[in-house]
Amino acid sequence: MNPTTTRTGLTALTGLLTLCFLSAGCVPQSQSDAWRKKYQAADESIMELRLELEGREDELAALRGRSGVNGQLSAEAEALRAQNQQLRDTLAMAQEQLRSVAGSPLPAELTSDLEALAADNPDLMTFDPNTGMIRFRSDVTFALGKTDVQEGARQLLAQVAGVLSSPAASGYEVRVVGHTDNVPVTNAANVQKYEDNWGMSAFRAISVMRVLSENGVPQERISVTGYGPMQPVEPNGPRGSEANRRVELFLTPQTAAVSNGAMSEPRPADPVMAEPASIEPMAAPGPADTPAMFK
Repeated sequence: MNPTTTRTGLTALTGLLTLCFLSAGCVPQSQSDAWRKKYQAADESIMELRLELEGREDELAALRGRSGVNGQLSAEAEALRAQNQQLRDTLAMAQEQLRSVAGSPLPAELTSDLEALAADNPDLMTFDPNTGMIRFRSDVTFALGKTDVQEGARQLLAQVAGVLSSPAASGYEVRVVGHTDNVPVTNAANVQKYEDNWGMSAFRAISVMRVLSENGVPQERISVTGYGPMQPVEPNGPRGSEANRRVELFLTPQTAAVSNGAMSEPRPADPVMAEPASIEPMAAPGPADTPAMFK
């Protein structure tokens, strides 16, 4: 990402959000949805900027002591830090305005039930009422290198399924999205079964989908995908990042296409995964052999 391009995009985004929010009042749902998309775009821009900044700082470390180039990179890194903070401020403004103008995108009863579950299980689950997203930490949802949901997480998922199968949630699709960090799958058994982090993330999302389905959420309302390491929420360190190893549930208004869609059966060693720009329904593979440690 070129710093000038980043700065231009940031200025445009800031202006658009400011214009929308300064004109806020009693607005239709469609306009609230548009604002929500804008701050989600800002969130993605923050991650791009953070990753670029991380790369610049790596360059600085490698080139430290080499005059001229080192000074230029230092200036660029400092500019990126300032842009990052400005974009964070823009996102915070967007989120606060959405909170006060549009409120939660979900019905009040559904929001309240999910907030209560998150409050009772802070080590395993978080819930963002502004986006309708539920997040589970993979490190406590699954054993290392495994894709079977552990018992404690299974019990919580059963409770979540009870909420998601309630009348208040009946009009919402449940999108189950698996993520990993950037540490490659190296264990031979797991390489054969999952191939890589894309496969690992997809199989974990499938396992969560199965628990939800077993506990009352209709499969026609569930879609599954795996993004592997492609959507980090923080920069990965030498050993990856616990925050990036996660499974997320997104609650979105149900569409006719999803309601009428069918889920296909992938082979256990060859899971189906959506391209990063789309989310497609998919079903779980057959029973898998017990995997070994993969990292």
